[in-house]
This record gives sequence, structure tokens and C-alpha cells, in this order.
Amino acid sequence: MNFVLSIVITSVALASETWDVPRECESIQAAIDAASDGDEIVVSVGVWKEQIDFSGKSLLIRSEVGAEETVIDAGHLGSVVTCSSGDGTIVEGFNIRNGKATLGGGIFVQNASPTFRLCMIDFNSAKQGGGVYARGGNPVFDQCVFSFNDAIDGDGIWAKHSRPELTACIFAGDSIGWE
Repeated sequence: MNFVLSIVITSVALASETWDVPRECESIQAAIDAASDGDEIVVSVGVWKEQIDFSGKSLLIRSEVGAEETVIDAGHLGSVVTCSSGDGTIVEGFNIRNGKATLGGGIFVQNASPTFRLCMIDFNSAKQGGGVYARGGNPVFDQCVFSFNDAIDGDGIWAKHSRPELTACIFAGDSIGWE
């Protein structure tokens, strides 16, 4: 009986879906809205003019070919990426740019611990955290490049009651600050 139960639990845990943008969903946000915890979203090459919000979901969102050719551009209309609450979200291989907000032009993290891997975070602006504003949670940045971001406090990253983990990241003229 224990053997059968473990097979059923394993099968349910592995039953995640992969969403393809734009073949299955017109935008990255539409794929996030359709996805469930544990799903993967694969984004094709291009400039995606939108802002995305994970709404507390734990997802893997990755580009097909990398940050040089896959851009999420907010058009100066707010934060490019918002992660408020939740752990387990992974964002991989995107250029996150042209965000403009009071807090976190490029990425706004509140009470969440997402992972950003192989991303370029550039040309964003805010009062605090031009590239990233993190409050609560412990976001992870692995092999990311921060450049040409602008803020009064923390061009690259501003952390408040947060402990961002940085591994092999490059800060080209951007600063890191905290309070």
C-alpha cells in the first residue's frame, strides 16, 4: 500500500506544465496567469513590452536563447518584474529594462525570495533601487549584470530588511545600498 501511495504522490508532483510564449499564450503575463505553481514558461526571442507580476506563484520562467535576445521592456510605466510573496520563482536569461517606479524600477521584491539567473538588468530608474528594490525575503542573483540603472539610493540594488544573495554578478557603474 505504501508503494502505491508513493507512486501516486510522485506522479502528481511531476505533473507540471510547460507554457510557450507566444505559441500558447500571447504574452508572458498571460502565461503566468494561466500557469500553476511548479509550471515552466518558455519565452521566444523578442522584445516583450509588458510588466509582469508573479502573484505569489512559484514558476520557472526562462528565455529560449538568453538575455541578449529576449527583453522584457516596461516602457517606463512601472516596475518590469514584481515578486510579492512566495518562494521558488526562477527567472532565467532575460534583459529586464526600461522600468520606472518609486521603488524598484527593474525588479520589485517584497516578502519573496525569487532567483534571477543569467539576467541583464539595465536602463531602469527609481527613487530607491533603480535595478532592484528588495524588502523582506532573500532574493538570489546568479551571474547577473547590473548597468545603466539610476536611483537616488542604490542604482543597482537597494535592500531594506532583506539579504540579497549575489553570486558572480557584475555591477558596471551601479551601486548597492541598504538600510
